[in-house]
Amino acid sequence: FRDNLIRDIPDSLFRECSSLRHLDLGKNKIVILNDSIGHCTTLKELILSENHIESIPESLKFCSSLRLLDLNHNVLKSLPVSFWSINGIVNINISFNKLNSLPETLSELKSLEVFNCSGNNLSYIPSLSKLTALKNFDATQNNLVEFPVLPIPSSKGSLTHLYLGYNRIPNIPFAALAPHQITLTEFLIHNNLLREVPAELEFLAVLKVLDLSNNDIKDLPASLGWVETLQHLKVDGNSIKTIRQALLTKPAAELKAFLRTRGPSLRGAADSSSSFSSTATGGKQAGGSALDPQLLF
Repeated sequence: FRDNLIRDIPDSLFRECSSLRHLDLGKNKIVILNDSIGHCTTLKELILSENHIESIPESLKFCSSLRLLDLNHNVLKSLPVSFWSINGIVNINISFNKLNSLPETLSELKSLEVFNCSGNNLSYIPSLSKLTALKNFDATQNNLVEFPVLPIPSSKGSLTHLYLGYNRIPNIPFAALAPHQITLTEFLIHNNLLREVPAELEFLAVLKVLDLSNNDIKDLPASLGWVETLQHLKVDGNSIKTIRQALLTKPAAELKAFLRTRGPSLRGAADSSSSFSSTATGGKQAGGSALDPQLLF
């Protein structure tokens, strides 16, 4: 049913096709999603992107088998409380709607792995700490004024992709990223209000893509040059005067090589600090420092 001019969905579709597993009604003219959607208890994938849907019925909670829900590019201003009680859902896309807030009950979605809420009017993200299966989080193009509270890693996985571009976030608290340092591969926080970059980003051990462009950053820490896995580093559009502008737009390998000339790796400093502390205390752990490997790994 995708990419037609469908405006209304007859109740009979959901009532008589209650064993549906996949339904794609994207790119239509749908305004209202009928309550009868609740009859589709075996539905696993529901795609309603690029319509004119204004609200979601409470009956959606009865679609207990749902694993993927795509509502991107509609005109949703709110979502029903029951929306957040579909415990087995893995992938939710509510991007490019007109949402002003998300409820704290978001944390109940324990199986959620991919969550895209980009392109809305969100100024705050409820704590994601209980979303222990979350791997991909996209809150690009909102009005966020603070860094979100990220999931606590678990046996289900850990965050691999984090997209926070086009917001108003003023800083990167490394403590929020540290639990994901062995899984985070892409971190985009371009077009925000950052003024500095934490040197500890070096400890993101598998980071491949880092976008810090179009902020108000004054300088880059030498430690960024020591992120071995980093293949794409964007820093243009900042207020950096300590590095030649031509170099700032060079491939990541060239910029990293220059940064390494400005200072040693923090890992070496952390290892030295740890060895010194161990010797000074007869092998016992001394009071931790910001570079203590026991705290960072």
